[in-house]
Amino acid sequence: MKPILLFGAQGQLGRALATRLAQDPPSGLPAFTLETFNRTHCDLRSATHLGALIRERQPWAIINAAAFTAVDLAQAKPDLAHAINAHAVAAMAAAAASSGAWMVHFSTDYVFDGAQPAAYRETDTAAPLSVYGRSKLAGEQAVIASGCRHLVFRTSWLYSAGPGNFLGTILRRLRQHPEDSLNVVADVHGTPNSARRIASAALDALALCLQPTPAAAGGRYHLSASGRTSWYDYASFAARQASAQGLLPAGSAARIHPIAASAWKAPAPRPPQSQLDNTRFQQAFGLLLPDWRNDLSQTLEQIAREPDWLTSPP
Repeated sequence: MKPILLFGAQGQLGRALATRLAQDPPSGLPAFTLETFNRTHCDLRSATHLGALIRERQPWAIINAAAFTAVDLAQAKPDLAHAINAHAVAAMAAAAASSGAWMVHFSTDYVFDGAQPAAYRETDTAAPLSVYGRSKLAGEQAVIASGCRHLVFRTSWLYSAGPGNFLGTILRRLRQHPEDSLNVVADVHGTPNSARRIASAALDALALCLQPTPAAAGGRYHLSASGRTSWYDYASFAARQASAQGLLPAGSAARIHPIAASAWKAPAPRPPQSQLDNTRFQQAFGLLLPDWRNDLSQTLEQIAREPDWLTSPP
């Protein structure tokens, strides 16, 4: 029985992938064992070690949810960002190509510059503004150039029912500091995405590619919820819903105030508009990607059932 190798298992997307594979794997996947790797088990900065590890295990699939995602830190550490987001990915893809394995890789909306008002399609020209975006684009290109069987999924603004993401930070701050107000950028637009939805949709898509008569082909897809919002409107909607769930006091959303991105003064530039057009994914795989509010409401219901982390120290 050949394994699936999952890299980045400690992150919110990696955890969601591991949970789905362990508890409810898509029926179209062949029998497998699951091997997970995080930063303590595998040094992604060593392409030689990484390639040897993959060749030794002879997987039928490699799923890469690992990434250097500190967008601002990447500006100061470009070599490290490229080592993890590009060179390590190239090593995985080369090993996948030589062994005949599938590779599932996750990328980002930050490969675009945000200059166009319409949602970005897969065929639109990538023009990343930051080191992070350039390193992620290089990773995509390495997968495609390797010739391995692949699925490359661009997604955006990931969150989950726990700390360590924008949603968790907003909820915890409003819960623990009821006297504080929050300034949130209002002129940057994109789409929030549930890690659980993205993980499940990616695995379902992989299973469909493996059918005797494949329902869809591998390639690069935009995997994102439908709709668009700003960081400010996202935070305000989450606060209102959290108040309705009893997670926050009534009126918490009024403590969130809009600011311009220029006032934030982040080291790394961000695209002002990075909505991903999910039409091609939905048509190719027949999988519904609902409005972003749908999954966010479900995630808040999940948090309401297990809210203890909201009151614990950051």
